[in-house]
Amino acid sequence: MMPVVNRVLMQKRLKGLLEDTCKRVDWLHDLEHGRAFTLNHHCLAAYLDKFTSFFKECRYNDKLPSSLRGYGLTDTTNRRDALSALARLGIHNVEDRDLAKLLPYDMMEPYIKIMAEVRAYFQGEQ
Repeated sequence: MMPVVNRVLMQKRLKGLLEDTCKRVDWLHDLEHGRAFTLNHHCLAAYLDKFTSFFKECRYNDKLPSSLRGYGLTDTTNRRDALSALARLGIHNVEDRDLAKLLPYDMMEPYIKIMAEVRAYFQGEQ
């Protein structure tokens, strides 16, 4: 078993590395912003929406305890119930993948957006 002092030092080091990594990813994003080019804006926007929802839902499901996975957004009955509830509220034309947009903000959302942008760009270029 690791002594408490070592564990605290390791946690501080890992936190520092996470902060450094986030700063570096932000820097890279700023550096690359605007360099990718496509004329297929409609396709890019559709894929960006799709992959943002997909990655956000994956992140949300990873936060759930393993005993609850499969009963949240991934459960077909719950999805149908949610879509029906939205329709009763007068919100129509909502698709399955739109439900992830209703999830609360996650500190990793800026990075989810980066992943979705990259995936959407290359999906559209195929």
